Formats: sequence, C-alpha cells, structure tokens
Amino acid sequence: MEKIGDILEKAIKYLIVVLMGIMIVTTIIAVGQRYIVGSAFNWTEELDSYILVWCTFLGVAVSYRHADLVFLDIFVKMLPEKAKNIVAFIIHMVCLAFIVYIFFTSLQYGMSPAIFNRKSTTLRCSMFVPFAVIPLSTLLMILFNFELLPKLFKSCFASGRQGEV
Repeated sequence: MEKIGDILEKAIKYLIVVLMGIMIVTTIIAVGQRYIVGSAFNWTEELDSYILVWCTFLGVAVSYRHADLVFLDIFVKMLPEKAKNIVAFIIHMVCLAFIVYIFFTSLQYGMSPAIFNRKSTTLRCSMFVPFAVIPLSTLLMILFNFELLPKLFKSCFASGRQGEV
C-alpha cells in the first residue's frame, strides 16, 4: 500500500507543480497586460482562483498522508506513549468518518444539476470543474488512510517508542 501511496503522492506533487506554473504564467500575462494595455484578460483571475483551490485541496491530501495537518496536541504530548498512539488512532478514525462524509456529500453536490449545468462566469466551463477537487482530494485522503491506519493500529499495541507515526 505504501508504494501506491508514493506513486499517488508523486503524481499529486507533479500536478501541483504544473498547476502552479500555469498560475504563475497567467498571472504574469495579466499583470503585464494590465500595465501595458491598461486592462487584463477577465479569465485569468477566475482561472487562477480555480487553480489555487485545486492546489490547496491536493496539498491537503499530501499533508494528510504525512500527518502534517494542524493538530493541537499540547495535552496529547503529556500522555504516556501508548496513550498517545491510542489517541492518534481514535483521532484518525474520527477524521476518516468525517472525510468519507465529505466525499459522498461533495460528490452528490457536485453532480447535482445546480452545479454540473452551471457555467463559470468567464471560462464558461461547468462549475463541476472547480468542485471536482473536493471529492478527488477526499478520495485520496481515504486511500492514504488505508496506508496510515494499520501503522497507527500496530503502534497502539507496540511497546516503547517504535510505534510513533
């Protein structure tokens, strides 16, 4: 499962790099046109906004794989090692339940006619395009959970510091 996670992570990072490159180029074009011509293309701002949303959600999926998301663990750090591992496992199970809920809800919402048939203002693409990253990123987080949860579960029963994730 870890090899699949590594491949997915590399693909996500590559996609983020490509998207950020597109965003940089379109922003430079828009700024250049604004200063040279006096007005910019309308579509660049919308495209950059959608790219930023995609990069954010895809980046969250990668961060989730490495357990790098914000977690207020001041009290958890005071617990013994075994208790820390159990709390981490419980937290990830709760997160998994929430992520699965968000996945199904966002998929249902994104496929609804109100979103799917609606066109963006300047790009004229379906509004499903910017929304599609939500079910995609939550699906990636669910897959990364299948890699992470067995490690956390083992660490609940391991002795010493070897089980830390």
